[in-house]
Amino acid sequence: MSRGNKSELSSCRDRTKENPVMLTTCSTVSDVKNFLQSKGFSNNVILMFSELNGAQLFSLNREDFEKFCGKEEGIRLDSHVKIQKSLCGYENQTNELAKILQKRKEKTEINVESKI
Repeated sequence: MSRGNKSELSSCRDRTKENPVMLTTCSTVSDVKNFLQSKGFSNNVILMFSELNGAQLFSLNREDFEKFCGKEEGIRLDSHVKIQKSLCGYENQTNELAKILQKRKEKTEINVESKI
């Protein structure tokens, strides 16, 4: 790698540290719009999701993105959203919630069976 490339890479990292555009479930509609703009999505995609907050965007899946954005941008958006989910621990939160709900379901089923 040449010196010029290292300097350019370092500059990109510095800009990312200074002003990272990240999403969480607490992200506002404005945050989502800024995120989509920062990632270079088309105006159509930005307008399509301009009313969604972070939690609403996180609730969508690849099929939804492809349906609303077309295959190419849908796949790209899904990748970016998955990265954001991972960075903020969203997957862990949903897995923990699923475990809690599963335990409650099992407990309820046991209580119902014992009453019969």
